[in-house]
Amino acid sequence: MENPHDLSEIRLNRFAYPASSEGGNKTLALVTVILFVTTVCAVFQIFFTQMRKRLRRIVLMKSIGAESRQIAQMLLWEFIYFCITALPVGTAIGLGGAYFTVFALEKIQERDIIYTVDPLILIFALLAGTAALFIGMMIPSIKAIGIPLTGRTARKKPLAPPKKDIQQNFFNVTLRGLSANKSRTLGNGALCLFMMLIMTLCIFIGFRFITPYRETVQRDNRPDYLLRLPYSVSDRQLPEYMEELESLGVCESIDVQRTGDDLLLEKSVESFLLDAAFGEDIKTALNSYGDDFSGYPVTLYAVSSESELFEKFSSAATYGTVDKENFEAGNEVIVFVPLYSDEKIKNKELTGYGWERVDSAGIDTTYYEEYKNVYKTDDGISAGERITLGASTRYYGGSGFTHKLETKKVKVSAVINYFPDEGVWPISGSDEGYQIVCSAKLAGKLLPNSMRTRSSNEVRALKVMYLSTGYGTTDFYITAKEGLSKYDIDTTLLVYSRSKYMDIEFYHESNSKLLQDGINNILLVGLLGLTAILLALMIFANTVSSDIEQERNKIGILQSLGVSNKQLIKRQLYIGLAVSGAAVFISNLLLWGGIAVFALLSDAVLGNLLWGYPVLLHIIACVVLAAIITILYILPMKSIQKYLPIENIKTRK
Repeated sequence: MENPHDLSEIRLNRFAYPASSEGGNKTLALVTVILFVTTVCAVFQIFFTQMRKRLRRIVLMKSIGAESRQIAQMLLWEFIYFCITALPVGTAIGLGGAYFTVFALEKIQERDIIYTVDPLILIFALLAGTAALFIGMMIPSIKAIGIPLTGRTARKKPLAPPKKDIQQNFFNVTLRGLSANKSRTLGNGALCLFMMLIMTLCIFIGFRFITPYRETVQRDNRPDYLLRLPYSVSDRQLPEYMEELESLGVCESIDVQRTGDDLLLEKSVESFLLDAAFGEDIKTALNSYGDDFSGYPVTLYAVSSESELFEKFSSAATYGTVDKENFEAGNEVIVFVPLYSDEKIKNKELTGYGWERVDSAGIDTTYYEEYKNVYKTDDGISAGERITLGASTRYYGGSGFTHKLETKKVKVSAVINYFPDEGVWPISGSDEGYQIVCSAKLAGKLLPNSMRTRSSNEVRALKVMYLSTGYGTTDFYITAKEGLSKYDIDTTLLVYSRSKYMDIEFYHESNSKLLQDGINNILLVGLLGLTAILLALMIFANTVSSDIEQERNKIGILQSLGVSNKQLIKRQLYIGLAVSGAAVFISNLLLWGGIAVFALLSDAVLGNLLWGYPVLLHIIACVVLAAIITILYILPMKSIQKYLPIENIKTRK
C-alpha cells in the first residue's frame, strides 16, 4: 500500500456473526408453553375462588327456576366481556412493554435494534391468551353449573376426633386445622414450590446462556484485537512497536507472543493421546523433514522470563518447576499437554493428519481444571525428561529455495495439563495439541530467520512474497480502552496495521455477539420467569386470602377464647416460614439433583456446568421470594384483625 492513510478501500465486515435463530425459536416456544399453562392455572384458581363465593347466589337462582343452560349463558357472557376488555388493554400494554424493552436494550448494548411486530406471532399470542382464559374459566364454570340446591360442590368429610392424650392448646389447634384442610395446605405448598422452581430454573438457564461468552472470552482471556507481524521481532525492536501502539491511545493492555509454526517434536516421544486417535496407524500423525527427522507438529511460543506471562505459566505448572536462568538460556521449555477423552468415536473413517485427525477421531481436549479427575492425562511427556525439537528453515539461493534442518535437545522443566484459574489466549482456547513455551534465544536457534530486526521494506517483502516459513510471527493481543467508540478504535488500528504491513483480526465483534446473544436470551428467560412468578403470586395471594376469609368465624371464636392478634400473626408467620422453607429446600433439591443426573447421563462435567455460577444471586433470590411468600401469608390476617371477635363469628360463608 503506497499510502497507508488512504481508507477508501477499507471495508469492515459487520455481518460475520449472524444471529442463531434456532435457539431463539426454541426459547420462544418454551416461553409460550409455560405462559399458557401458568395463565390457565391463574385464571382457574381465581375464577374457582370467585365461584365458591357466588355459590349462594347460583343456588338461589336455581331455586327460583333458573336452568343450567341459562347459567351457562350468563357465564359465557362474562367470558365475552372479559375478552372485550382484556384484549385491547393487554395488547397495548404488551406492545408498549416490548417497545420499552427494545429501547432499553439499545441504550444498554449501544447498538441499533429494529422494533418489528410479526402479525402471525401476534395473532397466535392473542389466540393463545384467549384460549387460556377460556379454559381457565370453563372448568370452574362447569362445576358451578352442576351445583345441587344444597350449595355444596362436594360432601365434606367429618374431622376425626382428637386423641385424648393431646393437650388442646393454640399450637395443636393450628396443626389440627391444617390437617383438616390437607388439600388446601398442599395446594399452597405446591404453588410456592412452583414459584421457587421457576425462579431457580430461570437463574440457572440464564447462567448457561451466558456460558459461551464466559468460556470463550472471559475464561480464555480473548482480547479485542490481534495484530500480527509476518516475522518474530528481536528483543531490541519489540519495545519500538510497543511504544507506537501505546501512543495510539486506544489500547488498555497489550500482550505480545512471538510464535513459530512448522516445528516438530521428535517421534521417539510416546503419546497416549495420539495412540488413542491413530492406533497402529501412528505414522499418519507424523510430519517429516526427510529421512533424518520426523515427529509430531507443535506450536512454539517465545516469552521473556521477566514477563508476567512467564510467571503465569510457571505458577500454572501441573508437574515440575521452571529455572529462570536455564529457561532464558534456551536449555529448558514448558510443554502444554491437554487433558483428553477418547470414550466416544464420532467417525469410524478417520480423516486428516496431525491434530486434525485427533479431532476427527472424536477425542476432546481441554485445559480446564475441573476435567483433571474426569479426562485422561497424556503422560507421554513428563517433567525432567529431554526432548528433541526440529524446524526447517527455507532459504533463497541462486538455484532457488533450499531447506535447512535445525534441531535442539532441551529439558522439559514443567508440564501444564490445565490452568488452575483463567487461561492464556490463545493457548488455553487452542485445540492444536502440544504447545511449547520457550525463550527467544531458543526460538532464534530453531528458526534462524526469526528474532531479528528488520526494515519496513523487508517486512513488506515477507508480506507480499509469503516467505513466512522459518520467520515466525509476532502477535500483539490488544484489549481496547473502555468508553471509546469501537469504530474509532477499528479505524486507528487498521491504519496502523496497514502502515506496518500487519494482519489484523477483530475479536471484539464475535465477543460482542456472544455477549449480546447471552443477554437477549437472559432477558427473554427473565421475562418468562417473572411473568410466571407474578401470575403464581396472584393465584397464591388470592388463595390465602380466600382461606383466611373462610376461617373468619373460626378466627373469631379463637379471639373470643383469648387468642391474641399477636398469636394469630405469629401463626401465619410460622406457617409462611415453614412452607417457603420447604419450597426452597425441595426446589433446590430438584434443581441440583436434576443437574447432577443430567451430567451423569450426558457425560458432562459438573464442575464445568457450574463454573462461575452466581451463588450469591441464587441465595438472595431464594430469600427474597421466601420473604414475599411469608408476607402474603400474614397480610390477610391483618385485615381480619380489624373486626371485633363477634363480627368475625357472625360472618357466613
